[in-house]
Amino acid sequence: MKALKNNVLVRISEAERRKIFEKPITRDDGTVVNLVVAIKADLGFDAAYSQTVPVGEVVMTGKDVKEVNVGDLVLLDYIVDALPDIIVSRNDEEKIVCISSISEFYDKTFIIDANRRTPHPTVVYNKGDMKTASLIIAAIQDGVINPVWPYTMLEHVQPKSEFEMKGNFFQDTPEEEGMVERTVLIPNKQSEFKAGQRITCDVSHLYYRELDGKRFDVIFDSDIAGVIN
Repeated sequence: MKALKNNVLVRISEAERRKIFEKPITRDDGTVVNLVVAIKADLGFDAAYSQTVPVGEVVMTGKDVKEVNVGDLVLLDYIVDALPDIIVSRNDEEKIVCISSISEFYDKTFIIDANRRTPHPTVVYNKGDMKTASLIIAAIQDGVINPVWPYTMLEHVQPKSEFEMKGNFFQDTPEEEGMVERTVLIPNKQSEFKAGQRITCDVSHLYYRELDGKRFDVIFDSDIAGVIN
């Protein structure tokens, strides 16, 4: 087996998956049993993506891979553990998936000329716009989290609950929307942003991932709208 160019083979452990659905508890007699803490959601429902394994281990890299190494733990996008067509091998204890380690960007601007339907030239994409995003968010190397370009990791802000108690009635509480503030926790080495900076961004560009019990909001570096300090 060989990983080509920018591809990476990642091992996803079934033991990590079981942690999502089971929690070991110790009975009064000292025996340890697994307590079911979550029911597996059907694929296609939003809940299924929150139940995907967040980390894997790099077992092979292509010759052009630079930001991750064999043996690294990697923080994965939600979709990785849900895609069937990237699986290279699978057994009861693990599966190996093949994914690209880099994001690709357009090297030139593409414009459609004016025509009867669109009286003005239309920009389809600009030079530098993202073409495809890597599904590896960060590599954990010697205990240090290193975001893969173009990801930046921000503080996680827990969304408001769907309802809150007001008097004797439950009333809707709106989720965050529009522009929000976050603190940069771990920028990529290529980023112009620094750890500790307060930034603004559109909340629709954020999603969170969890690592060792800690949640991070994740964003593409280019989606950060501005700096507050």
